[in-house]
Amino acid sequence: MFDSLTEVLDAEGYGIHGFQKCAAMALEQGVKDAGNAAPYLLLAAAAEQFVNLYEGQPLPTQVAEEEYRRFGGYVAELGEAFASGDEDRRVTAMNDVAAGIIESKRA
Repeated sequence: MFDSLTEVLDAEGYGIHGFQKCAAMALEQGVKDAGNAAPYLLLAAAAEQFVNLYEGQPLPTQVAEEEYRRFGGYVAELGEAFASGDEDRRVTAMNDVAAGIIESKRA
């Protein structure tokens, strides 16, 4: 469901430009699929956080790859939860992703 976002990063690269495009796409998808706006907003926030943290700075390949894996984990967790149809699992996944975004911001 959310895999198109990591596909953007695969095509554009794991740098600022790729994450900017990913954030914009997540917001667009959230508008198109309003019933699932919350997970798209979380993924947009995660991508924008990457941009805010690293824009204008040298970005080591290792850091970019770690951030890509972290974001990919969010995409996978939300995708699995939303595919399950289980509302509790969806809420848990969104809370897990939100907590991850908060924790990354504090680091």
